[in-house]
Amino acid sequence: LASASPRRRELLDQIGVDRFSICSVSYGSGSAMAVAHELQHRIDRLVMSSVSYPGYKQPDWRELDLFYQMSGILGRYWPSMLRQIIPFLVRSVMQNVDRYFDRTCKKAKSPHDIALLSHPTMRRRTVEMLAERTASGMDGMVEENLLNAQGWDFNVQDIRVPVDIAHGTLDNVTPVQGAELLAEHLPEARLFRLQDKGHYHHLVTWPSLLARAAGRETPIEDRHHLPD
Repeated sequence: LASASPRRRELLDQIGVDRFSICSVSYGSGSAMAVAHELQHRIDRLVMSSVSYPGYKQPDWRELDLFYQMSGILGRYWPSMLRQIIPFLVRSVMQNVDRYFDRTCKKAKSPHDIALLSHPTMRRRTVEMLAERTASGMDGMVEENLLNAQGWDFNVQDIRVPVDIAHGTLDNVTPVQGAELLAEHLPEARLFRLQDKGHYHHLVTWPSLLARAAGRETPIEDRHHLPD
């Protein structure tokens, strides 16, 4: 993850960006913190939602969402199997998105997540997003999951930029205990526990998250509704 930072630095120099903030969601937290680790002298703030932290091991992992089981268990102990399963899973979701989300809702702990995952716009756009991400192949998605599962090549304790973490207390994909541990390891982190929210709260709290990334002390709350 950190080894890709020179290319990111070149991109920022090319487009003339000197200072910036980062906002990430879910498994994107690894890439976000890798950038923060290598380029922290240029970063104002890091805002992360529903973080995934490979330093945390969930004891009752069988109760969690399929994505945690894949990355947290298969990716850590049987990476070759994960390489085979992810393309199969992505194709299955795209072929029958309702069946996938219905199963996900049955395991979800948060009524807020269930409402979001049941929304027709969410289901339609998930298929569109997966089609776009895999248009040139699935290698990128597979490698992203493996990097998160195998651990990061940098020490989060070296990241000394302000970090805000917004995490639902009923997150069934990346448990809140992982966010709590990460907040302990980051020198300048604040953890905002969102009561009764799950993994997908960013779909309606994103205006607040972006406002915090811009430096405003905005309460993290629902400020957006999914369109019909």
